[in-house]
Amino acid sequence: ARELTPTILLFEDIDSYIGRHAIDLFKTELDGLVSNEGLCVILTTNHPESLPPALLDRPGRFHDICNFELPDSGLREEIIKYLLPELEEDSLKKVVADTESFSGDHLRELVDFAKRVATDEECSIGEGMIKSLDKLQQQRQLVEELRAKGFEES
Repeated sequence: ARELTPTILLFEDIDSYIGRHAIDLFKTELDGLVSNEGLCVILTTNHPESLPPALLDRPGRFHDICNFELPDSGLREEIIKYLLPELEEDSLKKVVADTESFSGDHLRELVDFAKRVATDEECSIGEGMIKSLDKLQQQRQLVEELRAKGFEES
């Protein structure tokens, strides 16, 4: 990456694939024995508590650490309206109310699935959205049950 600067390196969900053995090598590469000028490194994680403080809390290693909260009801409504402007108002209100713990990615998945359901079942997009919401809520419930039994995310 240094040879190809300017470069942006994105490590999505870093916690899921960087083990304790690789962390020292990763920190060394971040600090570099040579200049990192022109190199931007972005790490994402859903579990920052699993990352070692030496990775996150060392001056100069990362210039910004940001926390992105889940969208509130107003933002969820804006996202759904943007992704699915044809959704009827009554369906929109129900979906916004029932998606409190959804991220932006969850909302996109919800909309994409609703479009497929509406097409496949030849129903309105509102009906497709409600069916999609029911299915995703069932999936999320199953994941919570698995976690309660000791299932770990990978």
